[in-house]
Parts: sequence; C-alpha cells; structure tokens
Amino acid sequence: MTRVPSSLNVRIVATGRWNELAGIFAALVEDAGLEFVAGFDSDPQVVVHATAGGDGLPAELDAIRQQSTAQIIVVSTDRTPQLLERAFANNCVDVVLVDPSAPAIAAESVAFATRKAVVAARNAGGRLADVITVFSPKGGTGKTVTSTNVAAALARTQKRVLLLDLDVQFGDVAIMLGLEPERTLHDALSAPGELDEQKLAGFTLRHPSGIDVLAAPGRPEEAELLTDDKVSRLLEIAVATYDAVVVDTSPYFHGPMLSALDYTDTLLLLSGPDMPTLKNLRLVRETLDQLSFPRDRIRVVLNRAGEREGIGAAELAAADMAVTYELPHDSAVSAGVNRGVPAVIGDEKSAFARAVTAMALELSGSTGPAARPGRLRRAFGRRSAKLVPQSRKAFA
Repeated sequence: MTRVPSSLNVRIVATGRWNELAGIFAALVEDAGLEFVAGFDSDPQVVVHATAGGDGLPAELDAIRQQSTAQIIVVSTDRTPQLLERAFANNCVDVVLVDPSAPAIAAESVAFATRKAVVAARNAGGRLADVITVFSPKGGTGKTVTSTNVAAALARTQKRVLLLDLDVQFGDVAIMLGLEPERTLHDALSAPGELDEQKLAGFTLRHPSGIDVLAAPGRPEEAELLTDDKVSRLLEIAVATYDAVVVDTSPYFHGPMLSALDYTDTLLLLSGPDMPTLKNLRLVRETLDQLSFPRDRIRVVLNRAGEREGIGAAELAAADMAVTYELPHDSAVSAGVNRGVPAVIGDEKSAFARAVTAMALELSGSTGPAARPGRLRRAFGRRSAKLVPQSRKAFA
C-alpha cells in the first residue's frame, strides 16, 4: 500500500480545459500543499490535465510529453470506458473522474492522486515497510515494552526493523533495550543537509536482536526542534529502507505523532486493565475519527490481561472497544526490562513472549521466527546486563 502523507507538498502544472471545472480548480488552489507553477520550465512533479475525453486525448497527452517528463493525472467528467483505456494506454498514472457540482470533494480526490503519484515515484521499484505504531493515552500501560518486544519479534523473522522512539520528551526505548545512544532523533533531524538513507543509518544504533534503534532526544527541550515536515521526511525514508518500522509514541497527540499516523498501517491502541485507561481510549478513538484515521487499521491490545481485580476483554467489548490481542500479566516482562533484553528473546517460552510473537507475526504476515533464540540470547550475554544495572526499577 502506498502511504500518502497529507503534509506532502507537490509542484503542479495544470493544463487543458479547466474553464468547465472552475470550481474544482479554485478549491485546488486553496490546498496549501499544492504549489501551482507557471509552466514546464519550473520542473513540475505532476501535470494535472483536464480533458473532455474523446479521440483527441492521445494527441493532448503527446503534446504534454514533448514538454515534460512529469507524471500526468487526467481529470475529467467523461465516465466512458474509452477515457480510461486511452489515458492508461498513454502511461498516465491516474484518472480522476469528477463531479463539478461537488467541487470540494473533487478537489480532495485530485489532491490525493497527486500526492500518491509523488510518493509512488519516490519509492518506485521498492517494497514499502509495514508501519506499526503503538499508542496509549495513559502512561504506565506498557507501551514501550510492547514496542520493543514487537520490534524484536519481527527482527527474529530476518526482517530489517527500525524501532523509532517518537516519545520525543521522555522516550525510554534506548534504556529499556540496555542501549546508550550517542546520537538521537534530534541529531538526525537537525543535521545539516538533506536526510537520506545513508545519513539515517549513521544515527541509528544496532541492538543485539538485530533491531536498528533511533532513540528519542536526550533532553526534553530538544523536542521543540522536531518539526512535522522533518519527521515526515524521516518516515518517508524509513519505509523505503526497512521491511518494518515500529513507532513508539508519547501518551498524547502532537506533531510527530500525527506525522506517524500518515504512514501507519496498523495502530495498536494499548489498554491497561483499568477504567481510566478505557475512558481515555474512547476519547482517543473519537479523536482518530475526527482525523479521518481508518478504523480498520486500529487494533485494541489489552495489556496485563488476567491481572487480579483488573477489567478484562468483556468489559472493553461492552464499551464498544473490542479487544483484538491480549498480552498476559507476566513476570518475564519486568525481568526483561531490568536486563535490557526483550522477553521475546530473553524468555521466549513465557506467556507474554508467545502472545507478542503471535501478534507481531500476524501483523506482518510472517510464518514464524527464522533466527535461533538461543544464539540471540548469547549475543546479549553479560554485556547488556552491565549496560542496565539490575537494581534499576522495571518500567512495566
């Protein structure tokens, strides 16, 4: 699936018969993400060509090809099969059929098509990563534990995995994995020059499980420098570089979180076994509806399921928050945090590890782990134990 960030800016040349679609054109011009340039000399990314269709369309497209190599999107009210045949036979990337009586809806469809064309062109020939974002509106629900274990489970299937800590003020991914990063997300996004795949690799830290980790900024004030556009650019590179990207987030909506939603295939909404978290989850889903985030990408995860006196899946279902996955209350979690070793590797036979692994494999479409857990555990050894003192409290 091609991810289409709503913040993506696109340079456009408009050609053809727009007089009959004046209302749609006016609505397009109001889109701040679309930059209409005067002509082909301005190096447009997309040509949006309005046409009445008919036998003359091939000649119209040929005239455009003589002036530009930009991708062409055809816009028309002609709904005959011949229009589609002629457009795609002449290598147009998309055809948007519009209704002039609904200009706002039509303009939104055209704008989406232009952004989709640009993203697809940037990632042509490459498979985009699965993006799994973990979110909870309340601290202490086990969000980071879930993120780190999901990433480790995916890495065991020999996938290239990036674990991105977008809890930009108080992220704990690095410390939970027993890592001491010298470079962080702040460094990656504030470095001079354009960020690309090679630069991104220079800011990540390899965990013994095989995960590449991009840690949260080391100081809370550095979070203010992380703009939405820079986070979007980072994610754009990441999805074209890795097989899977796991995003850990802060417990509130903010710019980086909204940027991550643009790229998210699956949003894991984490609930603890308590009523305050359930109440906040319902508010989160209402907010996601307002943001037009598709409900079919949301999975509710009940963490610490089976905890004494805690609410269970039945209570969440009664509140219209049907649980997709349950992660059991398990002492292996706190033991893994204190050692800096995810439970799916340090204690892969534990109930929690089995549940996370099954969830991760289902989300990614994998059939099972390809790595040898015993060898991975030996790779951690005493080194990870030294990085994270045993006396440190567990972030369960």
